[in-house]
Amino acid sequence: MGPLLTDQPENLGAQLEVIRNCYVTTRLGDQTDKSLDALLQDTGTKLQRGGKLVDLRPGTQGKTAFSHRFEEDVYSARRGAYILTGGVGSGKTTFLRRFAEIVEKEFIERYAAWIHIDFLPIGNVDPQLLDRELRAYTYAKIRAALTAQFGDQIASDGESVRKLFEREIDKARLTLLHNVSENSAEWNAVVNQLVDRLFRDDEQFSLAAVEYLKSRSFRIAIVLDNTDQLGEAFQEKMFLLAQKLSADYSALCVVTLREEKFFAAYRRGIFDAFGDRRFHIGSPDLKNVLRRRLEYGRKKFTELEKKKEQQTDLAEADFKRIDALLRALINSATARNANIVRMLATVSNGDMRHALDMFREFLSSGNTDIEKIIRIVERGEGEYSVPFHEFAKSAILGSRRFYRSSLSHIVNVFKQSDALAASHLTACRILARLSASEGVASAHGEGFVSVATLLREYRESFGFADDLVQWSAELLRRNLIESEPPRVADVRQADAVRVTAAGAYYWRYLVRSFAYIDLVLVDTPLADIPLAKNLAGLAEITDMTVRFERVRAYLDYLRAREMSELAAAAARVGPFQEALLPQLRKQVESEIAVISRKLGGVDVYGSGEV
Repeated sequence: MGPLLTDQPENLGAQLEVIRNCYVTTRLGDQTDKSLDALLQDTGTKLQRGGKLVDLRPGTQGKTAFSHRFEEDVYSARRGAYILTGGVGSGKTTFLRRFAEIVEKEFIERYAAWIHIDFLPIGNVDPQLLDRELRAYTYAKIRAALTAQFGDQIASDGESVRKLFEREIDKARLTLLHNVSENSAEWNAVVNQLVDRLFRDDEQFSLAAVEYLKSRSFRIAIVLDNTDQLGEAFQEKMFLLAQKLSADYSALCVVTLREEKFFAAYRRGIFDAFGDRRFHIGSPDLKNVLRRRLEYGRKKFTELEKKKEQQTDLAEADFKRIDALLRALINSATARNANIVRMLATVSNGDMRHALDMFREFLSSGNTDIEKIIRIVERGEGEYSVPFHEFAKSAILGSRRFYRSSLSHIVNVFKQSDALAASHLTACRILARLSASEGVASAHGEGFVSVATLLREYRESFGFADDLVQWSAELLRRNLIESEPPRVADVRQADAVRVTAAGAYYWRYLVRSFAYIDLVLVDTPLADIPLAKNLAGLAEITDMTVRFERVRAYLDYLRAREMSELAAAAARVGPFQEALLPQLRKQVESEIAVISRKLGGVDVYGSGEV
């Protein structure tokens, strides 16, 4: 299943196989929590409507407004730049691959030269060399694409290359070749040097090749993909380059970028010359994405079984066991356990690549008891559903034995920062404060809270705000909160912040989850030496009674620290006075009770009988 759950930009064949067989057009669906759904939905905002973005919703034969506009522009020989926005991992590249290779494949092969340039490999570029490096990279990629598609026409031999540069040779008649006989050795030497120089120059070669293709009624379409991950200066240069390519080649240029990059540039008026070719693609429904890919993997595995001539080490019984396992995983992830999909969709903030990575880690994790799942399925006890706490453990740990925040997709919000008077609860306080402001109007947009207000409130409650500043930077980096303006590294550089879908999920669900606390406690430095030694001694024990004991001991420690901090905040009459641990503890105990019942025990609120 690994390749079907992995983004492989370097393997176009694998990409197209997944797109052809597993593409999902349904929009991000209901994750069972309306307020989280609202945070995950990335369409319909007031600014988006002001930016004249057309939402891409597939119609008949999979065609969208993008398809219709592209066809119109090709038929009418218009040039111009397209903007395609979407969240991280929403499928912008996938959409364009499918558009060119499946939906509009025949149309493009007949009428257009489609050039897809990925700018991720360009890496970090010296700002002083940005113009030169950007142009060199772009023209080299254009040349490579044109040579791959039309090499037999534009540069199959020396004669075809000279025809490619006929215009330049004609111009040389007025200068280098003035009064030089065409049949002379001097003529041939000068022409050869001229053609050699032009042929070695990627920009000159590309321009000549494009002119040749245009003379044969081909339109040029250039996709500038992943242009938004290398800073504002790089992005602005890309917009200017897109306009230059459109003008020089009479081309249709497609620039892909994330919403926050679009809005930042939109406010500065950079898109004034881009007309009305602006589109938005939302994240697909994760349940359908997982189901399509897993069902396709199961289908391929079944086909392998039928190929008797294929040599495998698997007996017929093995195939049946693996197929039963795949059915159980498909049901668990897409039908029977909404908590799993909710965790994947929200923690990834709708980033399908991130969500698929987490699910792949669950499948391949040594912490997933595959044999247990197969035994239960083989006993015929009905459809098996992977319990959420087991899925969360495997997805969070991956192949590691113990949790480590710096190596996991999941953040330990109970770790202390390096700030003066750091607290185990600062991250939770930030998330709780911003979650309480969801849906509240502000000058910066719905749900945003002024950074100045946050800093003032924290100082009034705890005397210092350094802890809040440090934790806010980590939450911004991990996409649990977002800033205005977007993508600042230090919260003090922002005007306001708000909680994301991931941050809201952490606060409402994950930090109250037994599975989460049971894992992160090993990566939380404690100021209680006897407790730290006790928990260290219990860390490797898998017995559920012991796991319940260590989680309760950890929560007792956090509660004691919180009470001390809130007493100081009350003396200052600061606004942060609500105790968070009691509500977290209540949900954890509720989960412990459910787990105990499923195990046949009655460990409710510490009875210890399991």
